[in-house]
Amino acid sequence: MRPTVNKLKLLVLFSIILMTMLAGSPLLAQENLRYGESQKEANPVFLGFGLSINDAGLGFGIELPMLHAFSVFGNAGIGMWGWKLGGGIVYYPKHIPYKSSYSVSYYTASGLKDFKTNLWTEPTGAEEEVDIDLYRAGTVNLVYSYNLKVGKSSKFVFSGGYAIPVTTKPYKLHDDAVVLTESSIQFLELMQPGGVIIGVKYMIGI
Repeated sequence: MRPTVNKLKLLVLFSIILMTMLAGSPLLAQENLRYGESQKEANPVFLGFGLSINDAGLGFGIELPMLHAFSVFGNAGIGMWGWKLGGGIVYYPKHIPYKSSYSVSYYTASGLKDFKTNLWTEPTGAEEEVDIDLYRAGTVNLVYSYNLKVGKSSKFVFSGGYAIPVTTKPYKLHDDAVVLTESSIQFLELMQPGGVIIGVKYMIGI
């Protein structure tokens, strides 16, 4: 059976994101007018790469300035659940793309077809090779980052947060007769996108 997305959870989370953007946009638009066009030009476009758990995995990303305290970003990488794509918004309380920031994003992992691994099975608890299809899985990621400025406009970004899974049981055993032990199920849940986020990346300002 194909996995299902928790639509209510996804709707609530994205409603919060939308309300945050709508609440901040008028104020930030006025700030941009006060600071002038030259101030907006001071916020560079960032390109970079990094490594993270439960976020983009090992991959590359881009960040584009939007309003005075907001940027939008996109990332592509690879993790334990296949290729990952994600994007979202980041808020800088200091109105510069350095120091503390808060972001909300959505990520989707491609999954892996015919994934073979050794897992423990019932009734004996013995380890055997099983064949599994890992389906596409999504998360909503809430992240705090510290952006350490390097040189004129580049930065190291150290991140921590939580990835909220929005896909239910995104895998299926090829052999319906195989019954996994609780330890095997927990292992697959650990592999699945979701949980504590830890990451570091280097972004070059251009």
